[in-house]
Amino acid sequence: MGGRQRDDHEPIPAQLSVREGLLGQRIQELESHGECVTIMCVGESGVGKSTLLSNIFTVPIVHSVPKPTVKIVETSVKFECDGIPITVHLIDTPGYGDNMDI
Repeated sequence: MGGRQRDDHEPIPAQLSVREGLLGQRIQELESHGECVTIMCVGESGVGKSTLLSNIFTVPIVHSVPKPTVKIVETSVKFECDGIPITVHLIDTPGYGDNMDI
């Protein structure tokens, strides 16, 4: 219907083969090395930065009695998604504005 069908012996256009090759390389790299992501939460004191990070990956960053974060805290979470190992570094920071003499 108006479109040209590809013959089995017709070469694949270079654009498609390069794209497929790059995607294949990326998939192989992900399967062997995994993916690493860093998430950093920054904001004013008391807005729920620690709670947000705790709830995203169900990691206990927040203590049973919430206290203000006074130093930078990094927590790593490792899991698999479709057979690909993923590492997420969650960085919780103290609220800004607490120690400003304004």
